[in-house]
Amino acid sequence: MFSKDKIREQMQAQRRQMSSEMVKKASVSCISQLFTLNEYQEAKTILVYASTRNEVDTRPIVEDALAHNKVVGMPVSYQEGAMEFYSVFDWSDLKPGRFGILEPPADILVEAEDALILVPAVAYDRRKNRIGHGGGYYDRYMQRHPDLYKIGLAYEYQIVDAFEPEEYDEPVDLIVTDTQIII
Repeated sequence: MFSKDKIREQMQAQRRQMSSEMVKKASVSCISQLFTLNEYQEAKTILVYASTRNEVDTRPIVEDALAHNKVVGMPVSYQEGAMEFYSVFDWSDLKPGRFGILEPPADILVEAEDALILVPAVAYDRRKNRIGHGGGYYDRYMQRHPDLYKIGLAYEYQIVDAFEPEEYDEPVDLIVTDTQIII
């Protein structure tokens, strides 16, 4: 069984090698599957990250959710692993934040209860455990908001054999890839 650090290193290298055409094609497939889920369709509030470094492109999700009058929240990162979600009304309102990742203005805090959260990761296993980017931001946020419905977005190659999660790691409820939905 590989260590989380080794898996993280391998997955980040593989994602860096994806062409923009590969990212676009796989993102469209992944997002199309997401849009078919009742959990997405019925959600009134969507918490979503701004994709970066060849992650599944989340911009179409933000645009679709806004077009369907859903409340859309995106994260703002703070010191010591703290993160909150703030309302987004248009993609053009986003500006580079603490890590150079697009963030909304920290104006209107989104109430997270009963929301659907789309969770970034560098890898998942079939038990729905995730390996994040290593900062613990999402694990802490999900621990503080246990009623969130958690969906992981990933490319098929990011699904790996089992790894041993840490005690603070938060699994997701399901994973959507470009080829399947893991329930």
